Amino acid sequence: MPNEAANQEQNFLIDLLRATYQNQEVYLILQHNLSKLNDDLALMFRKWVSDRFTTEFKIITLIHKG
Repeated sequence: MPNEAANQEQNFLIDLLRATYQNQEVYLILQHNLSKLNDDLALMFRKWVSDRFTTEFKIITLIHKG
């Protein structure tokens, strides 16, 4: 069950980011997912951003070395 909850939170985060990127209204997404707006989501988002920037940095470093 914990993995299922984590997947739901991750899907919610992806939906929210996608709607933001596409300049869509996010209010309804937030309203329908109030139970997911918690510290776990904040930690998941922080880890996702950290992982993403680490990966991007590695790619950029490889490109500049080549």
